[in-house]
Amino acid sequence: CVGCWCHSPLLGELTMDLETKKKKLPFDLVKKLICDLEEIGTRYIYFTGGGDPFMHPKAVEVIEFVKKKGLICDMSTNFSLVTKEKAERIVKAGTDHMNISLWAGSPESYDATHPNKTGEDFIKLINMLSYVHKMKKKYNKNKPIIHIYNVISTCNYWDFDNMIETAY
Repeated sequence: CVGCWCHSPLLGELTMDLETKKKKLPFDLVKKLICDLEEIGTRYIYFTGGGDPFMHPKAVEVIEFVKKKGLICDMSTNFSLVTKEKAERIVKAGTDHMNISLWAGSPESYDATHPNKTGEDFIKLINMLSYVHKMKKKYNKNKPIIHIYNVISTCNYWDFDNMIETAY
């Protein structure tokens, strides 16, 4: 996204370097951390920062582990890396909340606020959100609660009405 504190093209040389982008916490370490957090009384896990949570190769397994521990699971995501299989699994796991950084109500404004994406990616993302809704009905779940984030800027202010319609 244009506003990403790690990857925005507006950052120039301050963008996160390639070596840092490649780093991932090993799955076993993540599970241990979640167990340690549960042991000290943590009840709410929020995944965000350093890139989309779904960039981690075991993101869905991490979410499933958090929910098996009985913890609340929330995240910020641009949702562009979610497939139908991942969407179904996160619904089945009982993911509590997902904050989707959309910043758009049309393919044109999505393209303007996501320099590495296209309007076609916007349509795919909207279809995937509809699929999540369908999976919630299939599994009789009221989760995840989806929050759509639209940061208004000079890149997308003209699309405000479409943002409201898309969210609806």
